[in-house]
Amino acid sequence: MTLLMTILLDGEKLTTNKFLGVLFGLSGVLLVISQGHITTLLHLKIDIGDLFILLGAFGFCLANVLSRRYVKNATPLETTTFSMLFGAITLGLLSVIFEDPLTAIASAPINAHLAMGYVVICSTMIAYLFWFNGIQKLGAGRASVFFNFVPVFSMIIALLTGQALNIWQLVGTVLVMLGVMSSGGFFKIKSTALIAKPCTK
Repeated sequence: MTLLMTILLDGEKLTTNKFLGVLFGLSGVLLVISQGHITTLLHLKIDIGDLFILLGAFGFCLANVLSRRYVKNATPLETTTFSMLFGAITLGLLSVIFEDPLTAIASAPINAHLAMGYVVICSTMIAYLFWFNGIQKLGAGRASVFFNFVPVFSMIIALLTGQALNIWQLVGTVLVMLGVMSSGGFFKIKSTALIAKPCTK
């Protein structure tokens, strides 16, 4: 989705390497998620929760592309700081309107507070700082390919916690790695522009 937006909004060229990267990466993710049973994907039921997730993914991809285009004078640290600040204010107001956050915080056990602290510091602040650094150096299109590692890392964590893996999940992991390497230009493939759209700024 991010690569498509960079083509439509930023005029980025879809080269052979990037196309193969997306193809390998998507195939690998589908194998990891389905555990090799691709036919199960045909029987998935789409509900309102899935639509919300797709909408969130669209907004995230659009933010990556627009930040690359318009946020040129800000450092990744400044971008992360303002993103987190406005996000915290917005979510804080929404939680006060629709939820009862103070009661939930007061009644939560210590483990919940520790887990939330990890999410805030490691999974949000530090992760987004690294992410915006990557976008600044690689561009939104190339950086987005690394998101294919999310299910792969989930699979590795499952392995470390004693869950069994099958051969198709390992094949999917290899495909994801090939996708990232292809998009990064590791393979010497003639970089032919498959799609190129002029960007009007």
